[in-house]
Amino acid sequence: MHKIKPKLEEASRKILERGFNLFEGSGIGKIPGVFKLFTYIESRLFNTIVEIDGQKFHLDVSGGLRTTWNLYYKRIHEPHVTSIFCSLITPGATVVDVGASLGYYTLLAAKRVGNDGSVYAFEPHPPSFERLIENVKLNNWKNVQAFNFAISDKKGEKKLYVFKSGMASGSSFALKRDSVPITVKTMRLEDAVKTDIDLVKMDIEGAEVEVLKGMERILAKGKVKIICEVHPKDISLLGHDVAEITELLKKHNYRIYLIDEEGSGGLVSMSRVSEQKAHYLFTREEI
Repeated sequence: MHKIKPKLEEASRKILERGFNLFEGSGIGKIPGVFKLFTYIESRLFNTIVEIDGQKFHLDVSGGLRTTWNLYYKRIHEPHVTSIFCSLITPGATVVDVGASLGYYTLLAAKRVGNDGSVYAFEPHPPSFERLIENVKLNNWKNVQAFNFAISDKKGEKKLYVFKSGMASGSSFALKRDSVPITVKTMRLEDAVKTDIDLVKMDIEGAEVEVLKGMERILAKGKVKIICEVHPKDISLLGHDVAEITELLKKHNYRIYLIDEEGSGGLVSMSRVSEQKAHYLFTREEI
């Protein structure tokens, strides 16, 4: 009987994934009731600890349906971004994870900076923060400091809109359908981390302009490299424009490289940040 149950669970996971692929492609997956149903079923089937990058990682549906499946079956998330992120980390480095979610990139960084390095992880969504802390503790990392607030352009408080389904992925400071507000604390990165930073990873659903404005002193030094997912639509909803990112980077002599996720997986030099959602590397170095 014990041998049958895992097989049934695995078959159920496969059926769930195929069903979601079908619904997502047809648009049915965007219907709130259908989405909640998939979220509930997945939370029962994928609530497990897996090994990723040689580390223990407790999956959680709140990190996103697609992300959960990729981590469960492929043991990797955003492979092209992951590859570049890891390649930029050296032992003893200081890495910052803004929008850390459940801690995927935090754990990758903790392993690579080693005992002489430091990782600062920021996640404002309370349930995701709890899972982040759990995943750090599962691997007994002492080089990680995690904080339950958002990085922005000033110290204070803001409304973070989270989905009623409990899904943390896609939480934003911009109002979205089927979301409710929670109040979170905010701080500028240059105030939150006093030491020199080598690498920042940002996945913050439209708050890119605010975060970059809150780290101008860091940018002025020119040392930090930034891996950033840019969300043009959410940036617009917050009253900003992607052109502000380009202007701010050019002001501090930073180069813009698109992380090519569809082609070779390499870096493509760009004159500006585009109007399409994409991952970028910002650095003063010519690559």
